[in-house]
Amino acid sequence: MSGCRYVKYGLLLLSMAAMAGVAHAGTIVSDDGVVIDATAMETGASVVPSSAGTGRGAIENLSAEGVMLASVPMSELLTYRPMTASVGIESILGFDSRVRVYTNRFPQRAIGLITFGTSRCTGWLIGANTVVTAGHCVAQGGSNRFYDRTTYRFYAGRNGSSSPYGVCTVKALWTSSTWLSTGNDQYDWGALKLNCTVGNTVGTFGFFYTGSSLLNEPTVISGYPGDKPLDQWESVDKVRVNQTKRLFYKNDTIGGMSGSPVFSDRPPGAPYASNGVYAMGIHTYGVYNGLPFSTHNHATRIDQALFNSLVSIRNQP
Repeated sequence: MSGCRYVKYGLLLLSMAAMAGVAHAGTIVSDDGVVIDATAMETGASVVPSSAGTGRGAIENLSAEGVMLASVPMSELLTYRPMTASVGIESILGFDSRVRVYTNRFPQRAIGLITFGTSRCTGWLIGANTVVTAGHCVAQGGSNRFYDRTTYRFYAGRNGSSSPYGVCTVKALWTSSTWLSTGNDQYDWGALKLNCTVGNTVGTFGFFYTGSSLLNEPTVISGYPGDKPLDQWESVDKVRVNQTKRLFYKNDTIGGMSGSPVFSDRPPGAPYASNGVYAMGIHTYGVYNGLPFSTHNHATRIDQALFNSLVSIRNQP
């Protein structure tokens, strides 16, 4: 990837994990040398509730959240390359169904623009300082190395030329050891730990896993497409092909939306603690050869292993 320096922790981390006997799909690693066996941290739950945030997005709360208010000029941000996966083209599948949404409300304000090096992605908050994104937005799959964390910035609820909730730097990058070492697309997920707690202000997404089929579940995807000037855009469809670790849909997406939440609005009632938005996947890929890949965009599905991993990362300081 042009413009990004790499942090070469991957081989060391995986060697440490192997020696510890935990180098498997449940192992998660950070760019600062932490290795966690997420399978050993069973939560006993299948859902984390959604929260609109105690601050209700009020700008006056940001000083208490450790948020920087300075921003990179719009002209420079527009030069950043929208990140895409190494295979597949995030696609408009027929008529462009995307609509612009505004970030003065939840959950749109809990989705943000991620910049790093000379690239950009989308991410979404699941905790005060925890952002979920695509694995290929934190590390090149199969490279055993992370991108340079010091270049990362997270703009919660970025709205065109405005950063209404400030800008946060990043203190750690996380992903699956399987993504880091092999680039297997079924493990294409990542996370950022921020040097701020802006999630307390803008709110946080709920997320869940289920062993049942999600076929025909509504899918909402909102993020920052590379063909738009840093506005947030959203499309709506449904799960059309259900797999254990992938979800396929015809939501329209463009490069730069990698890492967007794939979510739906859930009513109250078990197993959901409250009504609200709950993510079921992380948007990661566009179309490429062979069915169902050639006719759908798709997500990394939140299964039990990924659910446990995200809870483990959210619980890190």
